[in-house]
Amino acid sequence: MVKSGQILPAGKFESTSSVDYADIDNDGDLDLFVGVRVMPFLYGVPVNGYILRNNGRGEFGDVTGQVAPGLKEIGLITDGHWVDVNNDKLPDLLVSGEWMPIKLFINQGEKFIDKTKDYGLDSTAGWYHTIATGDFNEDGFIDFIAGNHGINSRFKANEAEPLRMYVSDFDENGKLEQIITHYNHGHEYPMVLRQDLVAQLPGLKRKYLHYRNYSEQTMNDIFSKEQLQNALVLRANTLETTLWINSGKESFAKKTLPIEVQFSPQYAMLVDDFDRDGHQDVLTGGNLYRAKPETGIYDGSYGLLLKGDGKGNFKALNSMESGVFIKGEIRGVKALNLGNKNVVLVARNNDSPLALTVQTRKEK
Repeated sequence: MVKSGQILPAGKFESTSSVDYADIDNDGDLDLFVGVRVMPFLYGVPVNGYILRNNGRGEFGDVTGQVAPGLKEIGLITDGHWVDVNNDKLPDLLVSGEWMPIKLFINQGEKFIDKTKDYGLDSTAGWYHTIATGDFNEDGFIDFIAGNHGINSRFKANEAEPLRMYVSDFDENGKLEQIITHYNHGHEYPMVLRQDLVAQLPGLKRKYLHYRNYSEQTMNDIFSKEQLQNALVLRANTLETTLWINSGKESFAKKTLPIEVQFSPQYAMLVDDFDRDGHQDVLTGGNLYRAKPETGIYDGSYGLLLKGDGKGNFKALNSMESGVFIKGEIRGVKALNLGNKNVVLVARNNDSPLALTVQTRKEK
């Protein structure tokens, strides 16, 4: 085995977030999807997803422009999965990210067509971290769960009053600033504190010498109409982790999950039949400790097992019922078979991994 000299995905070093493989053209070898997370020092500027075709010798060529131009500057990608959404034996592509809707590209043989709107996913912009797929209602069509920020935080969003992020060089010093806003009684306010804003934009210090001068200022009060019009504006209108049921008729229907899954941002999910009752369950985990004091850290999750009933419904099991109690920032969960044991390996940020032994006892 020899290390390849290829620089993937596109001949230059990029901050990628996700990789998934599938034989997208039915030629017998595995091709790749690679998602880029962010452009260094330019958070908010949309980046690319890539489709890389295997030439049969383990050499990958970027064919995104020919087969999926919609992946260019798609957003801030966090996860991507090949999955056959319409049961035509061709892998389609689901993509999630921050400040973007869940995107769906349908494989039509020669090209991947953006069918996000057609499948009812165009109003799903959120802060997504991960996607898990499975046939949760056992109708033969693939469904999915999108792991989002959750609703246990200061951040609130809906279609009428979304969260927004303005990205621009407001002080014209050659560096981009990012300002997140929220709505309160119909008015749009920055969430940044006065001391942080003037530290980033010193030109505003004279305008806001005192905190009382800043306390009720809207975005329109702080910045000119021209400054706001010249900014790149990203939005998020939902923060819930949600289940999407595939109708089999080119549409997905949103379904509510138990409230416990909303207590913390969800960064990792594993689909398996953990209790061997014939129905798929979902193990989720998350948390985020690197947060500013005014928001507080997100540590409401100790891992959560969602027990499925095969009808698209889930019950959240407490730690005594599931045996799952994991401290830390969970960033990955994978199933392993070690000899005669079924093990779940849990990766935690800035901490050691954990191995959980799965007890395959059927619920009475």
